[in-house]
Amino acid sequence: MKLFTDPQDLDAYGHKLGQFLVIGGFQLETLAEKYHRVTFNAWAQAVRMESARRGMEIAPEQLRWLWNALKSEPATSSSFGHLMEASDDSPPVRVLPKGSRFVIKLSRITVGFDPPTYDPSLRRKPSAEVILEEDLYMKGGKKNHLECKPGKARLRMWIYSDIGTKLEEAAKMKVKPNAVTIIGDEVTVMVTSLNQAYHKASLRLEADRLSHGGRSYDALTWVGPQDKQILLGRIREQVENGEWKVPDSTPGDEEKGDDP
Repeated sequence: MKLFTDPQDLDAYGHKLGQFLVIGGFQLETLAEKYHRVTFNAWAQAVRMESARRGMEIAPEQLRWLWNALKSEPATSSSFGHLMEASDDSPPVRVLPKGSRFVIKLSRITVGFDPPTYDPSLRRKPSAEVILEEDLYMKGGKKNHLECKPGKARLRMWIYSDIGTKLEEAAKMKVKPNAVTIIGDEVTVMVTSLNQAYHKASLRLEADRLSHGGRSYDALTWVGPQDKQILLGRIREQVENGEWKVPDSTPGDEEKGDDP
C-alpha cells in the first residue's frame, strides 16, 4: 500500500501529516510564549486536544515523531529548541494500587530442564509473577516517555525442581539471603522495582542467557479484575495519553493453584 502519491497531488495521508505539523508547531509556539519552556507532556496534551477538536486522532508514536521533527527543524530549533524539554517536573502519576499483580513473560526458561531423567509430561513449567508492596507511580523519564518509579515488590517464582538453599538461591539471583524465602516449590524475592523483578526472574529462570537485561514494559503483564490483562507498555501509553484510570480495587493476592 502506498501512503504517498505525486507531490503535485497532496493525498489524504500527506495532508494529514501537514496538519499535524501545523498543529504541533502552533502549540509549541503558544506554550513557549506563555511559559518560556515547553515539556513534551504539556505539548503532547495540547496537540491531542487540538487534533481531537478537528476530528483527528494522533497516535503516541506520531506525537514522538512530531516532537523530534519540530525539534530538529532548523527554524524551529533556532527559535524554540532551547525551550523544549523532554523531561517533565510534574508530580508522579499514580498508576496501580498496592497488591496489583503482574505475570512475567520470559523468552526461554531453562531451569529444571537439565537432568537427563526430565520428562516434560511430569514436570510443570516454571513461572514468575510480581506483586506490588506499594502503589505504582510513573514520572517523566527518557525519550519523552514516562517511567515506573522504584517501589517495593515481591517476585514469586514457581520452580518445581533444583531449588537450592537460601544461600544458593540468593547467589543465583545476586541478592542478599535475607531477601529470599523458600516454601515448597515457591521461591520469593523482595525487590525494589518492576525492572529489578524482571532481571532477577531472568537470572534465576533463564540461566543460559548471556545477558539478563531487557524491556520490562514488554515482559510484564498486569492482571486486573476479571483476569483482564494489559501489557505494562500499553498501560504506560494510556497514562501518557491521559486515558488510564486507576482501578478501584485489585484481585486478592491469592495463593497460586496447581497449574500456574
